[in-house]
Amino acid sequence: MRFVDDGSLEIDNNLIENAIRPSAIGKKNWLFVGHPEAGERSAVIYTLLGSCRRQGINPFDYLKDLLTRLPAAKITEIKQFTPSGWAKASSTRFVPAA
Repeated sequence: MRFVDDGSLEIDNNLIENAIRPSAIGKKNWLFVGHPEAGERSAVIYTLLGSCRRQGINPFDYLKDLLTRLPAAKITEIKQFTPSGWAKASSTRFVPAA
């Protein structure tokens, strides 16, 4: 009932429900991933892709650059491989293909 007192509040939460629907539907499909560790690995990948989406990053460009440079990286450089760190660094270093 707070939306009655505050006009800036939404009357429903459809926007949030629509945003999390793919994850909610996927949970049933991911119950049987074949191996106990596969679920955790999938969660890591989905988290990276979701972070890319929030940062406005093309996931293909991010993963291509990440998997190319990560094997030779030092542990002190790890922050630049997070999606937010990559977005900051890539604006000057990486120019995506047209």
